[in-house]
This record gives sequence, C-alpha cells and structure tokens, in this order.
Amino acid sequence: MATSLVALQSGLETVDRARRLKGYTKADIDWQVNAEVSRTTLDRFWARKPIRHQNFVAICRAVGIDDWEQVADLLPSAPVRIHDLITGKLGEFAQQIFDWFGALGFEFEELPWRKGNYVLAGS
Repeated sequence: MATSLVALQSGLETVDRARRLKGYTKADIDWQVNAEVSRTTLDRFWARKPIRHQNFVAICRAVGIDDWEQVADLLPSAPVRIHDLITGKLGEFAQQIFDWFGALGFEFEELPWRKGNYVLAGS
C-alpha cells in the first residue's frame, strides 16, 4: 500500500462535487475536524501534492466518498523496471505499458538468448 497519495484531476472534481453537497468550502474547518486533518493537509490535497494515505482516505470519507481509490492516482510514481513488468510481477499493468509504448510508436523485441526479456527494437 502506498504511504502517500495524490489525487487525480478527475478525482478532485469528484471530491469537489461531494464537498459542495456537504456545504464545505475547500478549507472548511468542519471538514478538517471530521477528517481529522490540518488546513495544510487539505491545501496539499487540492494542490495534488502527496499526503499520507490515512489522511487521503479520511478526506474522501468525510465528504461521503468511500471509494477513495477512484480519487487517487494509484499508478506508481517511481520508475518501474521493464523486466519486472514483463515477467508478470505487476500483472496486467505490463500489458498496459506495452500498449502505451506501442501507441507512442515504440517497438519491442524479445532477446533470443533470454526468453521473456525484451528490449526496445533497434537497441
């Protein structure tokens, strides 16, 4: 589980609608109290800066959003080794990466002496 989370832009829009239904401003003291977070944490949430996982979940739940995963950017922010993707350690995410690179015009070729290991074509 991630120790820090950042909201997707679409997630912020979802939270914005939910907080307006609750009658909260973006830095509402009642929201801070109900989520047990500081004003600074709410400001970081709106600025799409990393905040602690538990605070992220609390901010969402305080406005009635239990499905906080739909608000969070759950893609890894750290570089992911291509080898790990290809060997299936990240499951279906590997296929998404291949599809994404393919859409950008990259081609991969399997190393003939090492099955399951790929390099960019022409490398």
